[in-house]
Amino acid sequence: MTDKDIRLIFARNKQITIRLELLNDHYQVVEEMQGKAVQFPVNISGTSDIRATASLRLIVEDGEMAEGISKKIWLDNMVRAWAMFKDMDTDESEEYLIGSFLITENTYSYDATTQELSLSLVDMMASSTSARGSQIGYDTLVPAGSNMRNALIATVAEFSNFKRYDVPEFEDPVYYDVEAQRGSYGHTILSGLMAMHPTYQMFYNKEGVFTVQPIPTKIEDPVEVDSDVMGMALIAEKKNDSLSNVANVIEIWGKEIEPDYVATKCVTSENVYQLTIDAEFETLTVNTRYSFAPATNNVDGQKIQINNFEAMPVYIQSGDGTERLITGDEIKADRYYVVEYAEKDKFYLMGEATIHVIAKEVNKEPSEEEKEAQRKKDGCEDIVWVVNPDSRFAVEVIGEVRRVPTEPEYADIYTTQLAFERAKYDLWKKTRQQDTVTLQCLLIPTLDVNTKIAYTSSSPNERTECLVQSISADYANGVMTVTGTRFYPYYPF
Repeated sequence: MTDKDIRLIFARNKQITIRLELLNDHYQVVEEMQGKAVQFPVNISGTSDIRATASLRLIVEDGEMAEGISKKIWLDNMVRAWAMFKDMDTDESEEYLIGSFLITENTYSYDATTQELSLSLVDMMASSTSARGSQIGYDTLVPAGSNMRNALIATVAEFSNFKRYDVPEFEDPVYYDVEAQRGSYGHTILSGLMAMHPTYQMFYNKEGVFTVQPIPTKIEDPVEVDSDVMGMALIAEKKNDSLSNVANVIEIWGKEIEPDYVATKCVTSENVYQLTIDAEFETLTVNTRYSFAPATNNVDGQKIQINNFEAMPVYIQSGDGTERLITGDEIKADRYYVVEYAEKDKFYLMGEATIHVIAKEVNKEPSEEEKEAQRKKDGCEDIVWVVNPDSRFAVEVIGEVRRVPTEPEYADIYTTQLAFERAKYDLWKKTRQQDTVTLQCLLIPTLDVNTKIAYTSSSPNERTECLVQSISADYANGVMTVTGTRFYPYYPF
């Protein structure tokens, strides 16, 4: 935010003019007009794939042009909205992009007498949903092993009219088959693919570009709007604790892994598990899975040898495609594990034959004795304790509040590492994202969701940093309501 932005936000005699651009599916401007908003609420959610919706009633300056534009609004056009802030005393002005939208269900009207144009708007993700998308006319499948980035881009290209994208490279492929039945929409495939990477988000940005990126934690980032500016802009403050949505224990049951081969014997020799497989095979095949039950815990740099083949190291692969060598005690004695042979002469540890993990939010790390007692009580060996000393929703504060998600995407989680990542992410949503505050303030056009702001709370009188979760902006009256979650420097992902 610049000094000019601040001057315009707090200008005593301020005018806000709305300019609309009509763009075709090549992102080319074909028409534009401007006017004064009678009504223009814009709602933005940082946790929804469809990020923005709006309803516009605009008194246009050129009625003839507005009537012409209303005849051109159709499936292959988008509406890009801008807000011009002008200080009428100094003539200083600046234009801010509000967003790129589609007309929902072709809902618009134009009154030539009043020269009022009315539009119901939704952001570009609607082009892949029932709101404005085209149904898939056949059963379709993205097979396991496909390139993740290519699969996302191909889905957008196939099932949306608007094909610009900003998608990163994913080191690992699609983990499992993603299916969409005849009559579903492109979003079914997109959400199925993104479920494999819970710490990533997808959305259409304000320019109308399909975007995939990690969910920002803003740990190292400065605040977008500091407490001095928020203090001048603030009209009212309301704290909200969504207690009905709070959970500080997440328990995930993932896939039951079917191995291709089961070891009849596992002998430990220094840092090598020597597996005996009775079946005959001449070579180790990529993606083949082997099950075994060791008699000892593993050590750092543990290796596995199958029959007379070479001993090879064991790695753990994360959801972002990064990998690391296994460290001590990640494989426990007398439990059945599955590893998968990978390229470059290594094994990936998938976990136990049935994927089962628990994540708990705590203020303090339990002792080893306390951890072992909880493992026995919960009937789960794979428990992670996420430490947040400032959490008001930790187990020590409110007791255990458990959630066991049953959506199909959880049943497809096929490694312990991925299950831990998803459990910690869900725990973050069910604890830290429930510690919220709602601020009513003057309209700040540069503010967006997933940015960090600071304000001085009225009770107690202290500076608090928040991550913006949602925005309800009123461009007709120049005010906005911001819902933020309290910022914590401790993140589980």
